[in-house]
Amino acid sequence: MQNSLWHRQPLRLAAMLCLGVVALPASASSIRPAFSADGLVNCTTVPPFVWFTTYIFADLYDDAAASGVTGAEFRLDGIDPAWFNTVTPSPDAVLSLGNPIAGGCNIAFSVPGCHSGVNGLLLLYTIQSLALAPITPRTLQVGIHVTPSCGFCCVVLTLCDAPAFSKVCVLSGQAQLNGNCPTVSTHTTSWSQIKSLYD
Repeated sequence: MQNSLWHRQPLRLAAMLCLGVVALPASASSIRPAFSADGLVNCTTVPPFVWFTTYIFADLYDDAAASGVTGAEFRLDGIDPAWFNTVTPSPDAVLSLGNPIAGGCNIAFSVPGCHSGVNGLLLLYTIQSLALAPITPRTLQVGIHVTPSCGFCCVVLTLCDAPAFSKVCVLSGQAQLNGNCPTVSTHTTSWSQIKSLYD
């Protein structure tokens, strides 16, 4: 019995380590896909024979990555390799290894200096795609690189603390393609209705 428990210890330790790196602040940084250059559109419908663009962003929030990063490591699932796909790293990147839609990528920005994008939204990659058949409903999901570096079991941003360049686990985001996009109900209020609140 004791021998059985001993063999379970490495699994328990690995689970604890992964749970430890997942315990992130409420406004933790993340890497996520979107369908607009401002990062606001995360659900869209695309017919066949129409080019569309997927942007991959790092959202830098109230954690260690908030002040900027020097790189990232992740993959993106959901883009069909049968489509015509063109993957372009951020123009600010100085190095890009691998492919986010084919197992994973590592992207690095110039050093020295931290990159925090615009209002904490940092473009990592742009993917242009064309499908020659109807696209089935799918979720585009950021995940862990299939061969993660340094044994990290998470989606990674690299910090600006040269020469260490520490890695921090961040949340993985998703976007919906040809699924049921939530509808936003708009409620118009007339000036007379607003004025009546103060009468």
